[in-house]
Amino acid sequence: MTSFITKIASSRGKLLIMTTREYILRDARRFYERLDALDERMHFVLALEDYTRRDRAKILYNHLWHSASSQAGLSEIARGGYKRIVDHPNFSPRLIEYCTSQAFDTRSPGYVARFVRALDHPERVWRHAFEHQLNLEQRLLAVTMVTLPSEVAHEDLRKAQEALCDRHSVRYSTWAFRAALDVMEGSFLSLDNFDGTIFVGFHNPSIREFVLDWLVGDGHLLSDVLESALFIDQIYLLHAYATVRAGDDGPNEALRAALDERSHLVARALERLIMSPALGMHRFLIYGVDEGWLESRLCEALRLPDHYLPPGDWFQDQVCIVAARWQKGVGGRSDAVSLMKALRRRGVGRRAPAMRDDLVESASVALDEWLEADLPLDVVWFDAVWLPYLDNLWDQYGLAMRDNQGLRQRFEACIRDGIDGNDDFHPDTMLEIVEYTERLGLTDLREDLRQIQQNTWGLVEEPRRRSAKRSAGRDDDLEMEDAELDGLFWRLRAEPRTRQYLPEP
Repeated sequence: MTSFITKIASSRGKLLIMTTREYILRDARRFYERLDALDERMHFVLALEDYTRRDRAKILYNHLWHSASSQAGLSEIARGGYKRIVDHPNFSPRLIEYCTSQAFDTRSPGYVARFVRALDHPERVWRHAFEHQLNLEQRLLAVTMVTLPSEVAHEDLRKAQEALCDRHSVRYSTWAFRAALDVMEGSFLSLDNFDGTIFVGFHNPSIREFVLDWLVGDGHLLSDVLESALFIDQIYLLHAYATVRAGDDGPNEALRAALDERSHLVARALERLIMSPALGMHRFLIYGVDEGWLESRLCEALRLPDHYLPPGDWFQDQVCIVAARWQKGVGGRSDAVSLMKALRRRGVGRRAPAMRDDLVESASVALDEWLEADLPLDVVWFDAVWLPYLDNLWDQYGLAMRDNQGLRQRFEACIRDGIDGNDDFHPDTMLEIVEYTERLGLTDLREDLRQIQQNTWGLVEEPRRRSAKRSAGRDDDLEMEDAELDGLFWRLRAEPRTRQYLPEP
């Protein structure tokens, strides 16, 4: 095949165009070295977001031209109805194909309104496609995806999918996984390449909502999901969807009730996964990164209902582990401070797991010593080192921090070093610096920072005005495009229509 491609490429009178999914080509290159030798100039990637408004209009026009839609419906489209479809945020070639096919009502009056409703509520389309057009392995892939973040690395998704299939007694293969992605891309899932890693997400947020509801209706499958989870994030995300649902629908009460019935499975999963590899961690291991993943996980565990946590001294054992990490200078400072705040507030609001006071005090001392050690004089490290240190002190002492003259002097020396070095303060960092300047009562330093803020604001004002002018220019282009597209869709009113492929406007 590679020889054939090379031969065609060297011919003057021949042109070969081959299409495939980006991740399939990437996988093929792993197994066939000669594919890597192909000239990269032959490789083009077309993503959905690359489609211009004109491209979307042509996709819609072609499907309508070859459809069996009624002439009345086509006239609705031609009289400007196409704009509501082409400019819809849920525009997808797969949805356009469905709404112009025989499976959709293309004959009754109100075609445009019906079309737009399908785009507004694609979950109605998802149910039919999900249950009748996807096989079991593909449906399980969607279920796996619903337990993972909005964008997840291809390899993490594959591993989690394999674990669920094995638990659900479904035969799994890498080929079937790639085939499922191929079928579902552009309709249920979207794929994106970032820095050589393929990321997978739902094509539309409403698909996640639909799959969650579908999962809740199958208690056996939900149990398998909890027992097969490879990443602790899967457990935390399911609880998040049960308590704080995206959109206007509020929490998913049915999912919450289903998880409550399986609280023992949640507890068992936490105990099994608390030390498991993090999502995407395989990309960072070569750099020796060890941030606050454990502290962050324990903070998330404290947000769960008590009956979701493993019994006995499990949580106390985890605190002993993180305290030992802090004594060695290992962990994420900000996440460690967040965990310590939660432990200090046990008994305030929803009660945290029972903790021995001496254990909390021991962990607090370890954290204090770690955060205070080797505080830099460079403001570049403010967010990473200084801010967690100050947040921890504020949580313990509040305004009494002003009595610590050594702290006041070191803080002011750090910030003035940045000012004298003309460091570029990030706006968010500046807000944090100003807040602690006021808390520590450093009036003169606060006035100097106020002057820097005013100077910075003056620098960003002019680019904002230029940006507004560019936006106005794009609106003008949009109006010109409307006139062109009006001429294109006007052809749909012709009767009878000649069956041909997209005539040039």
